[in-house]
Amino acid sequence: MTERPGFLTELDRRASEAQQEEVRFRRSFAEEVARRERARVFAFRRAGFMARMTAVCIPADSDEAAAKAAQAAICAEFGWSGGSEAHARILDRFAPVAEAVRRSVTGAADETDPIAEMADFEDWYAETTGSPFLALFDQEPLEAPVVEF
Repeated sequence: MTERPGFLTELDRRASEAQQEEVRFRRSFAEEVARRERARVFAFRRAGFMARMTAVCIPADSDEAAAKAAQAAICAEFGWSGGSEAHARILDRFAPVAEAVRRSVTGAADETDPIAEMADFEDWYAETTGSPFLALFDQEPLEAPVVEF
């Protein structure tokens, strides 16, 4: 018996297919775990970020003041100097979120929902930049070297 029986070749083929299916499943499982992990991280970042924005918007005496306070807080949070045109557009687009936060906490008769405004802002940011707003927290702030004269 020098020739290998066909059924053994078939069983080897099936074993190889099962192995490949396992590899595909493990890869898709790992991708799904990573996707869910990112969603969890972003949910906690969003909650913390909005808590910080709420804290700066509460003392504001107008929607405009709330927007300015939130914009200043964002600049401080990310180390932005405010001189960039891109940053200015982002800050301007965030104003409705800050205004909605202020109206929500002051009990102003308004249908504005801060969560919906934040979602709209995040959608706009992602469409405009190609990446999620909350991914900004992934970046390490740039530190200027200390120079002694």
